[in-house]
Amino acid sequence: MDKKIVSKTDARNNFSAIYEEAKSGKTMFVSDRGNVYVAVVAIEKLKTKIGPSFKAEKSKAFGMWKDKSDLKDKSSVEWLSEKRLNRVKELHGTLPSRYKHNS
Repeated sequence: MDKKIVSKTDARNNFSAIYEEAKSGKTMFVSDRGNVYVAVVAIEKLKTKIGPSFKAEKSKAFGMWKDKSDLKDKSSVEWLSEKRLNRVKELHGTLPSRYKHNS
């Protein structure tokens, strides 16, 4: 197996290079204080070992908001942002200044 071990710091600072190496077929292991906890692997390698890639539309969660009446006129992102802002207002009694640009 074509593999390479890099430190967590190297992975953080040089992720583009690590990504390209993994994409080309090399398995990149990321270590933290001498222990390997993470592998960066091309998805093609995973497909041969665990089957075809995940299909979102076959997930039980896919389409779970399709019947929400308050979601009809906006995107799910807009709807969720509005819900989050309302929750922040509820928690703080007002909208903190860091959220003012979103309203």
